[in-house]
Amino acid sequence: SAQSPLQPDRSALPPAGPPTELNDGSWDISELMCGRTVRPMSGDAFAEFERAGWERAAPRYEEYWTDTVLFVEPLLDAAGVRAGSRLLDVACGPGFVSEAAAAHGAHPVGVDIATAMVERARMRCPDLTFVVGDALQLPFPDASFDAVTMNFGILHVSQPERALAEVHRVLVSG
Repeated sequence: SAQSPLQPDRSALPPAGPPTELNDGSWDISELMCGRTVRPMSGDAFAEFERAGWERAAPRYEEYWTDTVLFVEPLLDAAGVRAGSRLLDVACGPGFVSEAAAAHGAHPVGVDIATAMVERARMRCPDLTFVVGDALQLPFPDASFDAVTMNFGILHVSQPERALAEVHRVLVSG
């Protein structure tokens, strides 16, 4: 039978490579696109790609992504953030969630993998705390926060399940 023009010719792909969590060796998740083999990025390559992209985007973030502020209040409500809450704002970007949480009387700490984003947040909200850190290895002790938010950040971490495990670790139980 003839190869569909929408399906890559898998016979032209090189071997899948060593088994990984995504590729147990029994199938190949690569694709042949425009004559080139495209493989998924490793976790480290994905994380570096994201960090570098947000370093570049930071100076003009507000020009392009202000629509994320539409979700801040519902996010804080869903997380149960109240006056006095200790909030960790993961992937904080320019600090929109931290800023709104502080306006409600919460005590936010923002963390982002991109230094330029942390600097931007500090510039916008000089009275709040922002630190450089990785969602996959949060730089905080266990049970440090009453609530944790991540406004669209989960899409930008290489291992979402590991990031959520870190969120669970830093949350106070209950």
